[in-house]
Amino acid sequence: MGIFKKSFRFCNSSNVQKSVVVSSPRTIVVDDISTKTPLGRDRSPRQRKMDAEPLDMIQTVGTDGTLGSSCSEDSSKAEEVILETPNNNEDAVTEETMIYSGSEVVATSNRGFPGYLTPSEYNVFTKFRTQVHQRPDEFRSTIYSFGGFESGEEEHYALCRWLRARDYDLKKALRMVEEATAYSKTARENNFYLDPKKALGVETSVYYSIFPELFIGYTKESVPFYITKAGKTDLKHISCVTTMPKMVNFHWHCMVHAFGGRLRKKKTEDPSFQRFEGLNIMDLEGLTLSNAMEAINLLKDLSTLDQLCFPECLNRLIVINAPAAFSAFWAIAKTFIDARTAAKVEIYSSRKARWQKRLLELIPAEELPSDYGGTNSPYSEYFRSFTTDPELVRQFTLPVTVQRATSSFKVKDNIKLAEGECMELIGFTRSSKVGTFTVVAGDKVHQTVRVTHEESEISHEESEISDGYVDLDEPPTCVVFPRLLEGPGK
Repeated sequence: MGIFKKSFRFCNSSNVQKSVVVSSPRTIVVDDISTKTPLGRDRSPRQRKMDAEPLDMIQTVGTDGTLGSSCSEDSSKAEEVILETPNNNEDAVTEETMIYSGSEVVATSNRGFPGYLTPSEYNVFTKFRTQVHQRPDEFRSTIYSFGGFESGEEEHYALCRWLRARDYDLKKALRMVEEATAYSKTARENNFYLDPKKALGVETSVYYSIFPELFIGYTKESVPFYITKAGKTDLKHISCVTTMPKMVNFHWHCMVHAFGGRLRKKKTEDPSFQRFEGLNIMDLEGLTLSNAMEAINLLKDLSTLDQLCFPECLNRLIVINAPAAFSAFWAIAKTFIDARTAAKVEIYSSRKARWQKRLLELIPAEELPSDYGGTNSPYSEYFRSFTTDPELVRQFTLPVTVQRATSSFKVKDNIKLAEGECMELIGFTRSSKVGTFTVVAGDKVHQTVRVTHEESEISHEESEISDGYVDLDEPPTCVVFPRLLEGPGK
């Protein structure tokens, strides 16, 4: 049994297209990409692209309810995180401005925030701030989750996030920051993985074609929101192109550079923007219980990271199209999530009228995609932009599962090449079994390529191997097919 992922590139004097195949013992993925790279150079389009700076930074979903993020800005423009003077607004931090003096009951969504503190909470806040100011820079910068002192978040809002996460218990809050400082040490030393491609080990466009989680726009409260097609995700397919540790590194990148970048941008545009939070819509259409359970280990890793280092950053998590079996998964997932975060999760079944109404209560119609009840462009347009490299005209990814030694597959739709175009194929695999790919141009065999996962330095006795699948935290094997297909033809 094997899993493969495949990708294709096509080119002429001004255009190149790409296609990729990924393999691991249960699936193959085909990825079809077009670029604007001149043909006829010594290096292949993909090899030339490997030298280029990655251009997309895209969201990951925080599993504890704190939120991963997306952005489509050129990551080569992302700035390094530099420790400087934090954003302190001393005029906003007084007893009069921090303590709630109104007569009405404070809404749950405002409890523990600046301007809504009780006198006892304010007393803890002042002690916490004093303690933080006396600590080393690394400790102090940890408070500003989204990039240290350069995060743009105002100090009193950042401090209150950590205090809310520990119910305004001073000792617990200080211990939490100490633990987060130690936990984030490696990521901080690597500048929170500024380059998303290096973090993942593969182009983000390929990754998001298998794991679609995209930034869409802003809610009525000016909170960034994302849509994650979790029901379309299969961890076995993702393992064809990257590893779990690399996904965690990429999560660091997304939280600090991508999501944090959007928050900083919003703060610059609107100085009154204070709450560094995000809303995620998790679409479970197509989800199977087996796929959900296979993601438990990843859920644990990201949940630990988010709850410890990015506390109180979830505005809401709206789960839609939840199948009946999701209740079993949620019962397990809640054990990794604190009660305060779990209370921000709303779960809706496939009754579209109910969840569309709720989404429109939270998000302006002009921001929400049309297939989710709004008047914005459909989700498919966002998906196309996030899953096509900026250099490429088009890109397409196909997971393929080969279950028997004699199994075969073929691309259902013939790929047409115009005059002057060419196509490159790339395969990824984790299968220790050999997969043979035959490329046919017209009625003739163009090339035949054998793809198999390279032997690991870890002995088979130390790893789990089943059905030819090597279950290791090692990079998958990437194979570039040696010959380009040239048009016209199909």
